[in-house]
Amino acid sequence: MTWFKLTSVDWSSVQLLHADHLFGETAYMEELIRWVLSSTYPRGVLAMREGDLIVSGSPSDYEIVLQACRAISPQGYLIEVNESNRPAPLRGSNDQHRESIVPIYLEVRGKESVPTTTAQSTVLLEARSLRWAYALTTEPSANAYDRLQIGQMRKEGARFVVDNQYIPESVYLNSHPLLVNKVKTILQTAQASQQILGQYARSGCGFSHLIAANMAAALAPASIISDWQIYLRDWLNRLTEMLVSLFQLILPLANLQPPLASWVPAKDQIENAISYIKHRAEAQLQIWDALDHVQKAMEALIPLYGELREPEQPYERPEPSPGFIPVTPVSSQGSLIIRKCSCNAYYTVRPGQVDPGRCPNCVGKAK
Repeated sequence: MTWFKLTSVDWSSVQLLHADHLFGETAYMEELIRWVLSSTYPRGVLAMREGDLIVSGSPSDYEIVLQACRAISPQGYLIEVNESNRPAPLRGSNDQHRESIVPIYLEVRGKESVPTTTAQSTVLLEARSLRWAYALTTEPSANAYDRLQIGQMRKEGARFVVDNQYIPESVYLNSHPLLVNKVKTILQTAQASQQILGQYARSGCGFSHLIAANMAAALAPASIISDWQIYLRDWLNRLTEMLVSLFQLILPLANLQPPLASWVPAKDQIENAISYIKHRAEAQLQIWDALDHVQKAMEALIPLYGELREPEQPYERPEPSPGFIPVTPVSSQGSLIIRKCSCNAYYTVRPGQVDPGRCPNCVGKAK
């Protein structure tokens, strides 16, 4: 847990102003900003564009360059990298890393003094200010104020390249270009699914049509984004709730006979995605992998949508109604004749029998 020293200068006690007062007030304001950011905002990348992180590799060495980045570090440091304060490129030898996947960190390394205005004369010297200094590294250092993983590189053959299947921890849905592309893919999958389900739901009003309509409604969190400036973790929670709803909706389809061929693969993919997200702590959850599990589960459901049908109703013998007497068919030739007796009872005359003109009960009474 991060502790903050939220102590302001008591200006009412100041009689002679000196630098310590200003340094103390600056430190207080910075601590206050860190406290607000770490308490109210998620940590992660705020804004990175495509090509901001570059890895140039050769069979013997590599170079990492960061063009621009805005982020909030885990301890609340507001990171702002642009053309005026870019960290020095990180160069290294491939022999340094035995792993095929190497994380890339951006560290907050303290403050540096930079000029803001040039000297006007021997009396009016240049004005200087302090700003945070940043450094790229693949191995976190102990003297850094804080750090944030902004990417990773992987070995492709003998060279290191940017890993395009790693999305760093991000604040908003549009904070990182790889995240935007993945979200758009999920949107397209959800919209295509809703179109299939909507067409089927409008074709009738049976059991399966109601399930199709409910599944189309459950896909709403993944089919439309009205504001890209929403927190990534909030949207991921909505996707998880969507998968749970879809899982419950497809359970009754297991009872259809003959069974749906794509039901088991779809169920397994949904369970796999829910299990991946559920059983990983926030720090261990990889954004790309989580969204990829959701996407695969949604894609596995599409064949199931095409197989939806009404359940076959079992044959039921109709209940006897007034004026109807169920009879057992006979194997002999001819037609079975049903007669009405004077006592209003019905009797049958089988093929080859002589019609007595009365029901068996009346015949017995006559004898």
